[in-house]
Amino acid sequence: MTKRLPKRRRAKMRPKGWTEERRAHQAALAHAQQPWSHATGPKTAAGKAVCAGNATKHEFYSRETQQRIRRVRHALALSALNIERVRAFLRNSAHKGSFTRGR
Repeated sequence: MTKRLPKRRRAKMRPKGWTEERRAHQAALAHAQQPWSHATGPKTAAGKAVCAGNATKHEFYSRETQQRIRRVRHALALSALNIERVRAFLRNSAHKGSFTRGR
């Protein structure tokens, strides 16, 4: 005879977000510690260069860059379509004898 395992209780659902009390407590802690007064940013030239690169890293995701990428992709798709049309035209012309190579 096998033993039956007890049923597991479901975890109680907690409301999302912070309560007003917790928010007030965290605000008081932040004002007491003043983390903004300790944040100084980069001081060396190397550190400043790394931070300057953040703009180029995140620029890829900007709306303007995404639109530029879409335009380039569209142009490439049109070019591929035109190449296929030219190839089809040349194939048809070669079969009809109106196109001679080597001239």
